[in-house]
Amino acid sequence: MKTIRKACVQAVFDEFETQGELVHPFKDGDVEAMRALGHIVGYVDLDVTGIVDLIVDTINKELWHGHQTGREAESAGAAEVRTP
Repeated sequence: MKTIRKACVQAVFDEFETQGELVHPFKDGDVEAMRALGHIVGYVDLDVTGIVDLIVDTINKELWHGHQTGREAESAGAAEVRTP
């Protein structure tokens, strides 16, 4: 769960820093992103439904990535079966 949370926070900051449509300053220069503290400070225009979609998409990607990684580990384990 910690990995998913971290990925979601990163996705929101990435969206802000790329001047995306979901999170952007209300006026130029009014906002500061403090990634290390986990805050975006100032007057921002938020597309709340867009942010929720971004977070849900990020969770789905993380879950899919974890599922794929688990499958690869299972396949590798199956390939190492030894016979006496």
